[in-house]
Parts: sequence; C-alpha cells; structure tokens
Amino acid sequence: MNSAKQRVEEYIDARKEEIIEFLCDFVGFKSINPGIPEKGEELEAQKWVRERFKESGLDKVDLWAV
Repeated sequence: MNSAKQRVEEYIDARKEEIIEFLCDFVGFKSINPGIPEKGEELEAQKWVRERFKESGLDKVDLWAV
C-alpha cells in the first residue's frame, strides 16, 4: 500500500506542468503583503484563485478584505 507521501508525490508528478502553469499565473499578480503602503492586486488575485477553485469543484470560496 502506498504511503500518503508517495500518493502526494505521484499526484504532483502526474500534474507537474499544470501545477507550474497555475503557479506562474498566480505569482503574476501584484499582491502586496498587508502593512506595506503600496496598493496591490490582492482582490484580483483572490478572484482569480476563487475561479480556479470553482472550476475544480468547490462550491463556496470566500474573499477576504486585505
């Protein structure tokens, strides 16, 4: 029987390109950490992630004010 770690590694290996594409798109948003005076695109990044999660089958995804 596969261990949980093995199953996760196999899942990631099978979807490596998809995961890299997701992360490249996500880090393209100018989402600045709270407390830094410069305004970023936190809400746009959240909306983008929400849509990806909904596409994956999640019914409810909350957005948070930053």
